[in-house]
Amino acid sequence: MILVIDASCLITLAKIGRLTLLHELAEQVFVPDAVYNEVVTRGAGRPGHEEVARTSWISLRTVRDHTVVERLEVELGCGESEAIVL
Repeated sequence: MILVIDASCLITLAKIGRLTLLHELAEQVFVPDAVYNEVVTRGAGRPGHEEVARTSWISLRTVRDHTVVERLEVELGCGESEAIVL
């Protein structure tokens, strides 16, 4: 199974010390660039930052179709939109 994860999932699981649950559930765990930036880059010092940054089994993915992301961003955040497109 492949999981594509948004920021709220990463942050929540990190807060309760269960981020590894994702790795237990899926062979591959993908995080879009926008989600990584939200949790790790802009989220420095917040829950999930260190856990996600040091996790080797989470793979960063770049969205190719930004027109769909832009349409989704009318209703959703950038991270959620990128996760849906992936």
